[in-house]
Amino acid sequence: MNDGMRDDMSTIARPERIPTGARIRLSHHRFEMPDGRRVGVSVGGHGVPLVFFHGIGMNRRVYLRLLSRLPQLGFLVVAIDAPGHGDTFLPAPGARSFAARMAATDEILDALGIRRALLVGHSMGGRTAAELAAGRPERALAVVLINPALGKAFDVSRDRITSPVAAASGVLAGMLDVIHDRVGLRRFGMVGRLRMLGGRSLTTVAHPGGFLSTATAIVQADHSARALGLLRENRVPVAVMQGERDMLVPLESAVDVAQLSNGTLVSLPDAYHSWVLPSPWTFVQILQHLIAREHLGPDLRRELSEMRRNGMDTAMSARYLVDRPAILGLVPPVKVIGSAQPRNDAYYHAYRIREPSETE
Repeated sequence: MNDGMRDDMSTIARPERIPTGARIRLSHHRFEMPDGRRVGVSVGGHGVPLVFFHGIGMNRRVYLRLLSRLPQLGFLVVAIDAPGHGDTFLPAPGARSFAARMAATDEILDALGIRRALLVGHSMGGRTAAELAAGRPERALAVVLINPALGKAFDVSRDRITSPVAAASGVLAGMLDVIHDRVGLRRFGMVGRLRMLGGRSLTTVAHPGGFLSTATAIVQADHSARALGLLRENRVPVAVMQGERDMLVPLESAVDVAQLSNGTLVSLPDAYHSWVLPSPWTFVQILQHLIAREHLGPDLRRELSEMRRNGMDTAMSARYLVDRPAILGLVPPVKVIGSAQPRNDAYYHAYRIREPSETE
């Protein structure tokens, strides 16, 4: 049985209103696939599906401060633990390539009943979102990539990670990146953040199989130019959000991603690799701007406007979900847990939205 599964779908037919500017509580599940494999899924909100993919070594719960702020925009937020991470099954030894992991993720979305969605990913999750949309463009309403593990410069540095020295340097760079990124953190915020990341590190050390097999899969994956070219060819709207001080994925890579996919690049001058964790409201603000200006396509702006006015009708639901999708049985009642915006503007990152022509 899936944790939290409910037979009553009436709350979805007449969804509760989610106040603008509010955070809501998500529910957490170990969803069971038809073949018995378990998948970690967190769900909240109503409307256009937004599927979120986390970074390597992390899990969906690390991003709850961000995810809880997205339903107010008109999204049904679905965050999934990657294979070998969090509550999701570790793939069998013969199915641990990056391509096999993408196939497994595709199966997860099919099992949940998600036909089409806004795909959002951070770091490794950005690569996941891009590869999924490249393989099945009809699945992606649009793609948002946050400091994604993509682009020529990243691929070149990734090719050198088989060296123990290079791998150790990468881990050190990741630690320094976290320490330097302070925008958005309130008093004692860094202590809490380091405690959380320390806990994740201890989990990885205790159970290294998921992390190591995933890192190997990324190293051995095809160079990203092919997937990015397919996004451009199939006219999938793409937006790349990149912290310019990223110590893991250089700005050069983000520019390359935007150019190859014909996407919009949003650069944050003072942000590091994981800026979206301490300053999630900055992401929400950028996303709102991208939607309003149709950088993510006219369909998304129109559907979200309609959703906020009238709720999701049968025709809209059919565009995004299969008939009687499993995901709707996981959606919790709306519970507001606080404000989505901080009181101090100093907690926001400055950013610049660049048109596709500006990255050429």
